[in-house]
Amino acid sequence: DDERREAVESGVRETLERFGAIPGVRAAAAAQGVMFDDWSMDTVVRRPGASRALPARLKYVRGAYVQASGGRVISGREPSVSQGDGMSEVLVNRALAARLWPETAGTGERIVVMGRSAPSVVAGVLADAFEIGLDEEPPPTVYIYSGKDLAQRLPVHFLIDGPQLSDHDAANVISATAGGPAVLEVSTVGRRL
Repeated sequence: DDERREAVESGVRETLERFGAIPGVRAAAAAQGVMFDDWSMDTVVRRPGASRALPARLKYVRGAYVQASGGRVISGREPSVSQGDGMSEVLVNRALAARLWPETAGTGERIVVMGRSAPSVVAGVLADAFEIGLDEEPPPTVYIYSGKDLAQRLPVHFLIDGPQLSDHDAANVISATAGGPAVLEVSTVGRRL
C-alpha cells in the first residue's frame, strides 16, 4: 500500500543520510539488486521510434550507486541524485549500449523502458559487471534512479564505499531509521570484490 511504500522510501533516504554522515564514508547507495548478483527484474527496452525491443535487466537504485558498488562509468556520468522521477535520466551497462547504439557510446541517446511512454536520456554507460560468474556474458542492464520504485521492490541492499563497518554497526545504522526495511545483508565494496 502507499503508506508502507512511503515509509520504506523515507527509511531508505534516512538510512543513506546516516551512512553518509559516518566519518570516512565516500559514497552510500541503495539498490534493488547489486553488481555481482543476479537479483533484478526483466524488461524490454527500445530506441524511440523503433519497433523491435530488446530484453534487458532492470535495477532500481538510489544514491551514489556506481562509487558505492565499486563500478566504473566508462562514458558520461552517473545520473544526479536530485533527479526527481528517476526516469528522466538512466544509466545503462556497456552490454546494452553496444546492442542499442553500436555506432556510438550511448551517452546522450534516448531509451524507452517497457511500461513507460516517455523516453529517458542515457546519462552514462557503466562498465559491464559479471553477475553470475566470470564465464557468462553480462546481461544488458538499465539502472533507474528512483526511490519510489525501489521502495516497492524489497529487499533493499545498502552499499557503502568507506571504512569497514561491522555487520552489527551497519545494522544499527539501518535499524535506527524509522520505517526502514529489514536488514538482510550489509555489503561494502571490499567485501563484494
